[in-house]
Amino acid sequence: MTTDLYRVTVTQHWSAKATALVLAPDRDAAEKLAEDAVDFDPLDPEPVGGPIGCAKPEPIDDGVMGRMDDYAIWLILPDGTVCDNSRAGLAQFQAVLTPERLEALRLARIEAGNGQLDLLEVKS
Repeated sequence: MTTDLYRVTVTQHWSAKATALVLAPDRDAAEKLAEDAVDFDPLDPEPVGGPIGCAKPEPIDDGVMGRMDDYAIWLILPDGTVCDNSRAGLAQFQAVLTPERLEALRLARIEAGNGQLDLLEVKS
């Protein structure tokens, strides 16, 4: 099974928001993993309804490793494991994304789009 990297923003009705980088086989799985893993502050008021995730593909480029190094971003592995916000957690997540794996993901994304990248992925 192949996995891709998705940036998922999880929002609850009372406006709590968290961002996660999720390795998942598809967008729906990325959203589900983030919705299950992201834990909002238990002291916040009870939300109306459950969390809703909205995933978009995260560009696989030279800067992807740098974008992970943000204490406010949740890092979630394909099995739902959350890597903690520490150097060890970041290293655990990055260990899955070897340079070879990143290149394979980038090529697979290009090939899946018949040689075209999605407009949302192209930076100007």
